[in-house]
Amino acid sequence: MGEEVGSEMLWRSFDHFLQFGDVSVKRAISLSMALLNISNPKVIVSDLLSKLAYETNKEVATNAIFSIGLISCGTNNSRIGTNLRQLAGYYSDDQSILQVVRLAQGLLHLGKVLKCIIIINTSYRDS
Repeated sequence: MGEEVGSEMLWRSFDHFLQFGDVSVKRAISLSMALLNISNPKVIVSDLLSKLAYETNKEVATNAIFSIGLISCGTNNSRIGTNLRQLAGYYSDDQSILQVVRLAQGLLHLGKVLKCIIIINTSYRDS
């Protein structure tokens, strides 16, 4: 979303926040990455969110799993689908995180590539 230079600057900031930030920052970073790349599953983004999904803190893992669903929304990406199936097996004991994994799987297969989420209003007119 937006320009490429601004996105790269944000990625660099996100990387620094993840390295030096505390748990509350990690919770927010995964969701902000998802909003930056909604329905656009880049490999770098999905890999980083997959690493955060196995975090020991439940809230960080839950936000990362939901973010995986947002970036893959409506794309039917097989790599992310495999990752979500592995996460479902990993979190099979914890029902709250498993529900989020199922929600992310539903977002992944949203409309079987017939629907996706776009946050840019294309019908905006200058008055």
